Amino acid sequence: MAKLNRKLWARALRTPKLTRLVALTGLLWAVAIIWASNSYLTGRFSEALRNESLIRAAAQTTNIQSILQRHAVLPFVLSRDPTLISALRSADYQNTTQRLVSYQNEIGASTILLADIAGQIVAASERTQLGATIRDFSYYSDALRENGTVFVHGTPASGFNGFYYARKI
Repeated sequence: MAKLNRKLWARALRTPKLTRLVALTGLLWAVAIIWASNSYLTGRFSEALRNESLIRAAAQTTNIQSILQRHAVLPFVLSRDPTLISALRSADYQNTTQRLVSYQNEIGASTILLADIAGQIVAASERTQLGATIRDFSYYSDALRENGTVFVHGTPASGFNGFYYARKI
């Protein structure tokens, strides 16, 4: 019986149409299995990657907010500093740059500037900026108009790049 089945199967495989049909069916099954497994695995990978990205974004957002809040206190503290206030009133800026450098070291700010009413930098944590004029920048003019702290995000196209806090003393 088994010999007969083998003979029939061997004779059937010799038929070119049946051989092509069996090969095509096997190929279609292989393509279908590969496509289905690829879709399933890609979906799982994308979902896992999306979840990791959301967690990373939330952590970075919290970190940035913490840094911005920490730096937002500095203009308020500087506007209450009696040494800086008396220096602006008397136009004597001998110790102001050193004072700003010490604040910069404490809080970790990039640069701290003190400008007079004309917009000229009279004290700076980076001495190369002394004497420069900032009256044309929006954060300076906004700080003169407002009573509180002004926060501005500058872009390279606007002429100043970074985050700026400004407050009128």
